[in-house]
Amino acid sequence: MRTHPDGVALLVCCEINSAMYVVDQTPRTGIVNSLFGDGAAAVVLTGRARPTARTPSVVDFESFCLPEHWAAMRFDWNADAGKWSFYVDRDIPYVIGGNIREPVETLLKRNGLDLPEVRHWIVHTGGGLVIDAVRRGLDLSDHDLRHTRSVLRDHGNISSGSFLVSLQRLLAEGSVAEGDRGVMVTMGPGAQIETALLEFGKPGKS
Repeated sequence: MRTHPDGVALLVCCEINSAMYVVDQTPRTGIVNSLFGDGAAAVVLTGRARPTARTPSVVDFESFCLPEHWAAMRFDWNADAGKWSFYVDRDIPYVIGGNIREPVETLLKRNGLDLPEVRHWIVHTGGGLVIDAVRRGLDLSDHDLRHTRSVLRDHGNISSGSFLVSLQRLLAEGSVAEGDRGVMVTMGPGAQIETALLEFGKPGKS
């Protein structure tokens, strides 16, 4: 919205993860089939809205790529099944947990903030071990990740839309106050970590 402040954008995340389910006896498909779920989420973005505590502004974002771990999360073509299947390495929680602090701290320091000043955390539902690794890597509490875990419990890992569902639950909870800061964290193949800084109730710069 920085380049088109009067524009309106629609972000749509639609994940039909069951389309990549493969039925066989391998551990990799057992993990994927039990972890991922189908889901869709959408959000309207605009630079014109009058900010309230329920309208978070995207202040800044930071991307972090780990090309040396590109194979830790990937799609492989399964010729027998005739479809792509997803692969998650057993070490991916440690890859994410061991690297999560760098992009988050880069994002915060660029905006003159420290970790304790972040009141709300919206984290991708990458699985129980990944959530635990993020919690340890950022010294978060179970309360900080309550919405991330509830989305995983209720819907599974719905991939790109998961952080929007967690954000929806945070806003519905009514615990956000004007001026609060929040951080969104997502991850995916690459291996890639994406972060965004939110401010509630005040206009953003994006």
